[in-house]
Amino acid sequence: MKKKYDNILMGITMLLCIFPACAQWVIHGDGYLGPSDELYIHFPLTKFEHGIFSVNREGGSLTFNFGASWQNGSDNAHIDGPVTAITSSFVFPIGDRGVFQPLSVHEYNGGRITVTYIHDAHSDLKPSAAIEKIHNKHYWRLVAAPGKGKLTLRWNLSSNLTELLDDAPLAALGIAGYNGNSWELLPATLNENTLPSETATSLFSGSITTDAPVALDMYAAVALVAKKMVGHAPGVVVAEGLTPNNDGVNDSWYIRGIENHPQARIRVYSRTGEMVFKTDNGYNNDWEGHFKKNKNTVPAGPYFYTIDLNADGQHDSSGWLYVNY
Repeated sequence: MKKKYDNILMGITMLLCIFPACAQWVIHGDGYLGPSDELYIHFPLTKFEHGIFSVNREGGSLTFNFGASWQNGSDNAHIDGPVTAITSSFVFPIGDRGVFQPLSVHEYNGGRITVTYIHDAHSDLKPSAAIEKIHNKHYWRLVAAPGKGKLTLRWNLSSNLTELLDDAPLAALGIAGYNGNSWELLPATLNENTLPSETATSLFSGSITTDAPVALDMYAAVALVAKKMVGHAPGVVVAEGLTPNNDGVNDSWYIRGIENHPQARIRVYSRTGEMVFKTDNGYNNDWEGHFKKNKNTVPAGPYFYTIDLNADGQHDSSGWLYVNY
């Protein structure tokens, strides 16, 4: 029979206020849950100060109940092992081997999901038709109740995206789910910032979110992948550059035939992977090199673009354009 702990005092301090809403559990050191132990966190806030709380991966159970949250996760302060959440939206404060790699679930209607971060290659790295390469350094294991939810995956320097993408741009990054037999590409979009921080997404840190809720119980794992990139879609001709110097020639980026695709989603990225321009629901051939539509213009140089003509998560065209003044 499993032991059930309400309080664990191994290197941990609890701070309780008079009112339950301000109760806190503060982790000041290392802790451990064995293979037959369970811990249910009811406190509204868990604060990681330092120390790694390990949960045995062969049977330990740590659950954040509905309404529970946390702060201050890092490489030096997180939960190493499976974490369960009973909620519709939650950021899992998980890591492995001293690497903090949280995963977020949004709009989940299944009620209960367990996530474990694995800082190692998955046993099956065979890509599918739409995938060039599966990340061979880490992945996230899922155990979900029947239901759908969006996922946000993150990366940092330890993820080494340069190796994953090889010479491909950051726009080639995607999310795939493992169904027990093969990897399936899940339509997803790069976030402009590394959620939940405001650091601009780049090759060194960032986040990517699935475009729509996913049937999470269909997948045993999720991972970052490099997608196969395409050239140009039939009927669409993309200008290879623009010269926004107000001389009346090539002042804006022109895509012939884009008017026939009112749902088109277009993204333009710098060489470091920062998104400098985006548009949804069509494009009016009016981008003049302004950085995120403000008054400042982007520096001269090459930029990578992706065009999703039908807003279905698949890139129909991709390539490089050059901005010059």
